[in-house]
This record gives sequence, C-alpha cells and structure tokens, in this order.
Amino acid sequence: MRYMVCRILLLACLLAAGARAEQAIQLDSEQVAALAIEVYLTGRVEQQLSDPVMATVTLSDQHQRMLSLPVSGTLQQLRVLPGTRVVAGTGLGTIVSREALELQREYLAARDQQERNRASKQRDQSLYKGGTIPAKRWQQTLAEWGQGEALLTELSSQLLALGFNDDDLERLQKRRELSSELLLRSPIDGVVLQSSTSPGKSFSAGEALFHIGDAGYLWLELKAPQALARQAGVGDKIYLDSKVIATVLQVGAAVDPASQSVLLTAELAPSAEGRNNASLMPGQSLLVQLALQARSGLWLPRDSIVNIAGVSQVFVQRENSYELRQVQLLPALDGWVALSGLGEGEAVVYSGSAALKGIVMGLGEAGNDAE
Repeated sequence: MRYMVCRILLLACLLAAGARAEQAIQLDSEQVAALAIEVYLTGRVEQQLSDPVMATVTLSDQHQRMLSLPVSGTLQQLRVLPGTRVVAGTGLGTIVSREALELQREYLAARDQQERNRASKQRDQSLYKGGTIPAKRWQQTLAEWGQGEALLTELSSQLLALGFNDDDLERLQKRRELSSELLLRSPIDGVVLQSSTSPGKSFSAGEALFHIGDAGYLWLELKAPQALARQAGVGDKIYLDSKVIATVLQVGAAVDPASQSVLLTAELAPSAEGRNNASLMPGQSLLVQLALQARSGLWLPRDSIVNIAGVSQVFVQRENSYELRQVQLLPALDGWVALSGLGEGEAVVYSGSAALKGIVMGLGEAGNDAE
C-alpha cells in the first residue's frame, strides 16, 4: 500500500507543473482513494454551536434564602436534614432565646402604648376641632402616634423574622403568653441545602442557620474560554444533546486568574409548569454547547484550509479535478467562515487537503501549515 501511495504521489508530482499553472490537480478514482480525499459541501451559516464547555447546575439567586435570626440563642432541636424538601412554613427546628423572650415583652409594651396613643389621638383630634387645644398640642399627639406605629412595625418585623406569623402575633396579644422556645419555619418552598448548626449549639444574631433553595429554578454556570466569551451575548441559547436547555443571562466582565476563563450565567428553560427540568440537580456537571450568532458566510471544517505563501486557500472538487481557490476567512471555534471565494453547495476538500497541498508545492508528500 505504501508503494502504491508513493507511486501515486510521484505521478501527481510529474503533473505538478501543470497543476501550478492551472491551479487544479487531475486525479483518477484510484488516486482519490489512496490519498483518502473526502469533501464537504459548503452551506450558509445559520447556527453554529461551540465546542463542548463544562457547566455546573446552580440555584437561581432569586430562589434561595439564608435563614438567620435577629437574636442570639441555642438550637434545641433539629427537625430537618440537608436534602429534605420543605414548603413555606415547615418547621426546621426549635430554639431557646432570652433575647426572643425580651423581644416579645417589648412588642406587648409597644402594643399597649400604641393603644394609649390611639385613645389620645382620638381625644385630641376632637378637642382640636373644637378649638379647645392649640395646634402645637395636636401636632405633638400626631408625632407620638407616628413614633408608636414605627416602633410597633419594627418589633413586628423582628418577630416575623423569628418565625412568627400574623396568627402568632394576634395570639400573643390576646393571651399575653411569652415563650423563650420558638419554632423556626422555612420562608420558602425548596430543599434544605445546608444546616450550619446542631442541637445544643449556640448561635449569634445574624448568623446563618439554614440555607434553603428552590430546586425548581436553576441556573447554569459556564467557565467559557475567552474566545467563546467574546462571541457570547445575553439571550444566546445553551444546547445539551441538540436541545435548548438554557438562555444566557449574563456574560462576565472579568477573566478568572486561575482558569483564564470567563463566567457565563444562564437560566435553565422552564417546563410547562414554569419550573426547570426535575432531572437536573444543583451541583451537577454537564457538557453543553453555546449557540453562536450566525455569520454572513459559508462554514468550512478546520482541516479544509491550507496556507500557501501566506494565502489561505481551499481545494474545490470539480468532477475528477481539484481546483485551488483563495478564500477570505473569519475564525470560528470549530472551523472557519468563508466570506468570499466560494459558492454555496461547492465541494471543498477537508480530508487529504495536506496531500494535495504537497502536490501543488511539488513536495511529493503531505505537508500542512493550515491555519
């Protein structure tokens, strides 16, 4: 076989002078087979997919919560473990907190004071309208009422952050029963991703106790090569197994020093119920492709381009001849886009182009400086 190939190349070299003049090489079917020549029919670029890129499934920032408390205390009981699915209001654990007890006292005192402020407001409003008290007295009464409302709102918010709901506040006001033991409730539907405390462990005000995320709303994070990131834009589609699974939300504005990549964030496409594909889970790694914007030209395989004397050229098949054609190119991630020099549907050599280049250059052997 090696002898046959050498004989074919030698024969082709004898025709090289004519090939240079006409920029075409004549080969019979036996020679074509021996040189393993294969062609690609050019087509207009409609949608180009990038090389596979590693992506990680993450939780949407808008659908996860870090649960912390405005008071310090001790976790008494843990009711859920990481991985547990919960709905809003599910009990996560119980705590004991003297600060929570004092907060309830302050709330009841503020509620009582505001009832007195309400009575003063109603009384002074009537007296002011009747001309019995001056405007300054009425303004002072209104100011006290406003301050009381602000304090009551603040204390109510802190109790709600402790896991109280509106019914709990109403019950506290009516029964006036204080408790240092409180039930922590999940603020959203989702999955308990992390619990940073354990029974008997103390915690400080503002310390994160539970991390909860809704796994129905997921993102993809892609560490994209810089060349890919420069071509990506908001709204570009992400493909997995030839199907669209996500849309780019943001292209990072900085390069990661360690990996020299750029972070792309994409939102997974929702299902008919408005939630993401349940088969994907946070932390899962995927190989995906990014759909790049269409370019005005014809796509060519990477190996089809040969460089002769600094000029980018391709071999175009015409029956049994191979014509050398100069092309104007733009680089693509997995090939080239020819802006000129070719027509749609022409047969361009991609396998065996190095051998044809050797023939044209009179080398008698394959050599390839393809860009």
